Amino acid sequence: MSEIASIQQRISQIEELQSELKITKEMLKAELDNDPEYHQAAEDAKAAVAKKKQFKDTIYNTPANQKMVATIKENTEELKTLQEILSAELYRHYEANKTDEVTGADGSTRKFKVSVKLLPKYGSSGYSRVEF
Repeated sequence: MSEIASIQQRISQIEELQSELKITKEMLKAELDNDPEYHQAAEDAKAAVAKKKQFKDTIYNTPANQKMVATIKENTEELKTLQEILSAELYRHYEANKTDEVTGADGSTRKFKVSVKLLPKYGSSGYSRVEF
């Protein structure tokens, strides 16, 4: 079997299994939705979550905590940016050196994983749309 035929067969198997999984999940969800005890428990949980959010918002909105919330948000955004840059750098390192290891500033060797993911179909051509 050729490589492309093998890929096409694997994609078909994955799509078929995803379809079966979706149907089974929908059936199970319908069972939950039809159970009055589950429905009541879900409503109680929703009320508890709303109450918890109200307390959390009150605590977060105090002047002392607003600064910490802003710091966390800024650091999280910076961390995400640094991780994206590192991912690109590691991929370039992998392409250039054909290795999944890199030596850190402290001299320790660290492994990294290169990952490929098939995107969902897009449009009539069947090609996936990639946005930057």
